[in-house]
Amino acid sequence: MSEKQKKILNMAVRFLLFSASLVFAYYLISNLFVFQNAAAFPIADGILIYSTSTSAGLVHYRTYASSTNAFANPLAAITAPSDSVRFVFGDASPVSNQQIIGIQDDISGTGMRLTVLRWNGSSWKNDWQESSTASSTVGQFRRFGVAYYGNSGNAMVVYATSTSHALAYKTWNGISWSATSTFGLATAGNVLNGAPQWVELAAPPTATSNQKLAVAYSDGNGQIGYAIWNGSTWGVASSTSPKPLSTTSKWRGFDIAIEN
Repeated sequence: MSEKQKKILNMAVRFLLFSASLVFAYYLISNLFVFQNAAAFPIADGILIYSTSTSAGLVHYRTYASSTNAFANPLAAITAPSDSVRFVFGDASPVSNQQIIGIQDDISGTGMRLTVLRWNGSSWKNDWQESSTASSTVGQFRRFGVAYYGNSGNAMVVYATSTSHALAYKTWNGISWSATSTFGLATAGNVLNGAPQWVELAAPPTATSNQKLAVAYSDGNGQIGYAIWNGSTWGVASSTSPKPLSTTSKWRGFDIAIEN
C-alpha cells in the first residue's frame, strides 16, 4: 500500500470514529435530558372564592382561565352560611384540579362553624361541617388550616373544637374523608390552658413522596405550640416558653413552613 493510500485510509478511519462519537454523544444527551417545549407547561387555571357580605353572606366563586387570562363572571353561590363569614381559606391539589376550602362563620356570637367544601374540577361539593362553642370571640381568629401533601393528592383539615388542650383533624385520601381524630397540645410551664385560637397548617411547596405536614397554633393563654405529621400520625407536640403572646391578641404572631 502506497503512502498516499495509507493517508486516505487513516483519514477515513478518523472520520468514522468522529461520526461514531457524535452519535454516542447525541444518544447520551437524549437519554439524560428531556427537552420540553414551553407550551407543555401552561399556566394553571384557578378559582377566586369570596364572601359577598359579612352578615349571613353567600360565598361565591369566579373561575380563572389561563387561555384568556381573565376571570369569569360570578357563578352560583357555593354555600349560604347562617351567620357572619369570618374566614375563607383553602388549598389546591398539586397533582390534580381538585381544591378543598374551609369557611368559618359565627354561631350567633357564641362560637364558630367550619364548613368544608371540595372542588372536583367542575363543581363544588359540601363535604362536612363542624361547630365549636369554645369562645364567644372565636370570630377574631382563624381556627382551622387546610393543606394537600405529598404526590398522592392526600389532604388534611386541622381545626379547633370546643375541647381545650387538643386539635381535631380529618384526612382526605382522594376518595373519602376519615373519621374525626384528635391530638393533644403541648404544655410549657403548665400554662397551656386555653382553647386553640389561630391554627396554621403547612406542607412542602411542591408534590413529593414526603408526606409530612406541620401545624402551629396559639391558644387562649397566649401559648404557641407546634407538631409534625409523619404521614400517618402526629408526633409529640412541643411548645415555646410561657406566654409569648398577649392573651388578648387578635393577631397571628407566628408562622410555619416546610421546605422541600
